Amino acid sequence: MRNELFTVETIAELCDVNKETVRRWRKWGRNGVRLEATDPDAAEHTFTREALNRFMNANPKYLTEELRQALEESEEALPRHEPVPAGLEKNWAYTTLRDQRDLLRQQIRDLEREMARMEHEAGKDG
Repeated sequence: MRNELFTVETIAELCDVNKETVRRWRKWGRNGVRLEATDPDAAEHTFTREALNRFMNANPKYLTEELRQALEESEEALPRHEPVPAGLEKNWAYTTLRDQRDLLRQQIRDLEREMARMEHEAGKDG
């Protein structure tokens, strides 16, 4: 299973909704399905591709073309995790660092996507 993480901000932008809407999807759900956070107690919530797919299957009206593309890209772009060394699969520090690494990778992809969009827009104007 791939562990790409999406932030509240990223989902809000991709779905063209307010960040509070995404937070409500996590807290109360929509159409009987909640958007499940990787760590419900974390200060900043993140969501896996699988959780986002599950929520969008129950709420297709929020599935924009941009989100569909991001979900497809994430499916293809991410390498599978390396095997977890024996004894570390339940190690809190190790799994926290791995999740932070995955979040940073997602943020870098988001930044690259935004820069490409800006470069494209600048090319239109020039």
